[in-house]
Amino acid sequence: MAPANLPRKMGMLVSKDNLGFGMRSWRYAAVINDGVVEQWFEEEGYCDNADSDPYGVSSPQNILARCSRKRSRPDLRHV
Repeated sequence: MAPANLPRKMGMLVSKDNLGFGMRSWRYAAVINDGVVEQWFEEEGYCDNADSDPYGVSSPQNILARCSRKRSRPDLRHV
């Protein structure tokens, strides 16, 4: 699969010509368990040639912190 096919099929491919990058995937992250997307983290401002290049919501630090908080809460559905 070509590098741009996955973001294109997901609707996450944007033009970043204004930054000299060409076509790129918008920044996002996902927590996937057994093929099911359990959590989705997408940077704000999704659009072609965005003025900024945000990086925070999809950062590894944020994902790990969110997963740690979720894991520390008891799952009362199985009690």
